[in-house]
Amino acid sequence: MVSSYIEESKQILLEDPTYETARVISLLEEILVDVGEVGYYFSEDDGVIERYEEYLAGLEWNYVYDSSQVYRLGNQDVYNIIQIARTPHPEFNDYWYLAVSLNGSNLSSAPTEYLRFRWKSNDRDRI
Repeated sequence: MVSSYIEESKQILLEDPTYETARVISLLEEILVDVGEVGYYFSEDDGVIERYEEYLAGLEWNYVYDSSQVYRLGNQDVYNIIQIARTPHPEFNDYWYLAVSLNGSNLSSAPTEYLRFRWKSNDRDRI
């Protein structure tokens, strides 16, 4: 699943070889290395699942990458945002979450995909 996600991202890079796209792909590759279990959620595909979206909104998100502020300065055509959060009770269920918002622009917000994953090793200092 993660490898196909990265491969699709690399295909986008072939179609749009900008620095911004290359940067986002390199960050995703760095974060998603050595991932064991993974899940995927995209509200535009799945319809609205209110309880799950409330859960995601309640997590403590931290920015990994945010080019929206640079975008507002007029230096590029699109912006991307990557955020990461951890399950509130890691002693019971040690999941990490990625919110990946890609290709936002002046007239369109960036659709957000969510990945829930566990690393194969318990390297908690990775992030």
